[in-house]
Amino acid sequence: MASAASVVLASCGLGKPDIPEIGKGLSQSAIEGQEAFDARIKKRFAVGSSAEAMVSELTEQGFEESTFQKKQVRTLDYRNDRFPVHTLWSVRWREDQGKITEVWGVFGHTGP
Repeated sequence: MASAASVVLASCGLGKPDIPEIGKGLSQSAIEGQEAFDARIKKRFAVGSSAEAMVSELTEQGFEESTFQKKQVRTLDYRNDRFPVHTLWSVRWREDQGKITEVWGVFGHTGP
């Protein structure tokens, strides 16, 4: 019964961790956190690697594909919208024939 409740909570976003696995341990400073997250994304998902594998891994961590696309950039976002501070971890990339041609990470906070 507990596992069924976990599935329901996770599907509602209530069981989602505050921070995605790939975002753990970042500085909460906007500049330092941004630079570290970008470097972490570029190291983990190198140019030339499979875009499908990256999407699969990040989706398992709770990232969701964004409908926002600009100049053939795809985006996966992980949001923590807990008041008063909203945090975003975003992975953005371009691909060609299923291979990553450019990738970068965006990290930041917004609040009242």
